[in-house]
Amino acid sequence: MIQDTLAQILNTHPFIIAVMMIGVMIVLFYIVVNKYLTYARYRYLSEKVNWTLLEIIIPQEITKSPESMELFFMNTIWWDKGTSTNKIKMYLKGETRVEFSFEIVSFGGTIHFFMHTPTHLIDLAKAQFYAQYPQVEIRQVGDYVDRIPFFVRDDIGLAMFGWEYVFKKPDAYPIRTYRDWKTDRSVELDREQQIDPMVAMIEKLASIDPWEEMWLQIGVRIEKDDSWRKEGEKLIDSIIAGHRRVVKSENPNTPMVSTLTKGEQEVVDAIDRQLGHMHAFEVGIRSIYLSRKPEKFNANKITFLKGIFEPFNSHALNSIKAANPTGYDNPWEDFDALLENTLKDAHLERYRARDFYGEKATGYSWKDFLVELLGSYKAQTMIMSAEELATLFHLPAGFSQSPSVKRTDTRKAQPPSNLPL
Repeated sequence: MIQDTLAQILNTHPFIIAVMMIGVMIVLFYIVVNKYLTYARYRYLSEKVNWTLLEIIIPQEITKSPESMELFFMNTIWWDKGTSTNKIKMYLKGETRVEFSFEIVSFGGTIHFFMHTPTHLIDLAKAQFYAQYPQVEIRQVGDYVDRIPFFVRDDIGLAMFGWEYVFKKPDAYPIRTYRDWKTDRSVELDREQQIDPMVAMIEKLASIDPWEEMWLQIGVRIEKDDSWRKEGEKLIDSIIAGHRRVVKSENPNTPMVSTLTKGEQEVVDAIDRQLGHMHAFEVGIRSIYLSRKPEKFNANKITFLKGIFEPFNSHALNSIKAANPTGYDNPWEDFDALLENTLKDAHLERYRARDFYGEKATGYSWKDFLVELLGSYKAQTMIMSAEELATLFHLPAGFSQSPSVKRTDTRKAQPPSNLPL
């Protein structure tokens, strides 16, 4: 009965077949183009761009505020915004925006700072870093991730868990930044007045056991467009629009006035200040907890990584929350840990490739297809200002006295100007 009805409709209305065929062709065309662009960008970033890992060894003493790191981000990464304007290179050769990765790693409690950069930008990155932190030491090192096999399993003496992080609210809402703790002075900081939540975060990373490791990775590239700014303007309008009223007056032309509370006005001001930043960046964050003694795998360390950015969160503004865990809460969600192992393998692969935008890791294995098909993974990035980035990654002054951080052996100083030649 149904087949006869469908046949009658198709015979009576042949344009339905044409519409259906066009729709199918559009969908297939979109899928093919999207996959080709992913592959072309993967080829470009893996074959045309070389990558180098630099270790940032902090000096014996740090007296700079996070504003120095903010200047580094603005002077180093923003330049790339106009490099991918040639449509032929973009869509045929896969040319895309290059990216950096800033990493804080704890090896058994010893803290290291790393910067993963395109090799052709090493001189630029070093020059800008030395300009803000003259006493640091930057060394080219081997990739610490290469010490770990591609598949992490308990039976080979390795246990792992990973998180990614996303905003809880739209990008236009800022997080709490270093300016909220009054550490935005460019002059040297008074040691007794230093308030930096990043110090407490790193001290926790330094408190792990010798057989454990914690990796924190922040991927950064310049934003593609300013669409988030328009969304922010709409947010401000919506907040104000809900609190407008007409003051009682005999004059019918009396304008409407806003009746925002003090807290609501602070939110509007914060969003407006966020929109006023000249440059914004597309940011992805992920973490890994690794134990070389699977029998001593500590679930409390997973909880710590889940809330590692709590000090920077604001109930009224924005928060960074954990997402895309490499495990499941309920046993019936994953039979025989098949998907959990797949999620861990994919997470480690993306970390190794420093891939936050689906352009550097291959993503063509059957496991990747399975994860994507089941909706177990959805990559997300955030738009941040340089101020927010500098809050999450800088060289904290209060941490320089900790014995667990890797530091330079001596303090650098400039030679006297009257030195005889």
